[in-house]
Amino acid sequence: MRLVAILSITCVLCVAFMAGCVAAQKPTKEMEAHGDMAMEKSLDIVPGELTIVHAVANESPPMAETGAAYLTILNGTDSDVSLLAVEADVARAIELHETIDDGGIMRMVPQLDGFEIPAGQSLVLEPGGRHVMFVGLHEPLKAGEEIELTLRFQDAEPIAITVPVVRIGG
Repeated sequence: MRLVAILSITCVLCVAFMAGCVAAQKPTKEMEAHGDMAMEKSLDIVPGELTIVHAVANESPPMAETGAAYLTILNGTDSDVSLLAVEADVARAIELHETIDDGGIMRMVPQLDGFEIPAGQSLVLEPGGRHVMFVGLHEPLKAGEEIELTLRFQDAEPIAITVPVVRIGG
């Protein structure tokens, strides 16, 4: 009986995680109004700065213990920078993950060293790839709400951002 309960909980967590990793970001009203020009303009790298764009978190099912956030970091500095950690008060732990194909099985691999962002380049955190993982949510993430994240870097100041929570599937 105990084994059945453990397997049931494991299945629920896996389904909740997969739901958080497969949704796509809904285009902003600006992007819808201006099409590709808005997308290209929003990805302009600002010289000398780290810029965060397209940040979004997925809503989570009511009993889910995990969630995910996605964003793009533009490195306009002359130096390589590494995203080392993300902090927020929405979960017990926040991890940087990458989804990989392991012999036909998709697995999430924690990236303990973070992600490097070469000078003049960008880092895209997106469904099915690199992402921010919320482990042990304190309460479900609800569409229409916002969460506060602090991104911690090696060789750069932290950046605090407000991230909208969107409906899965946008």
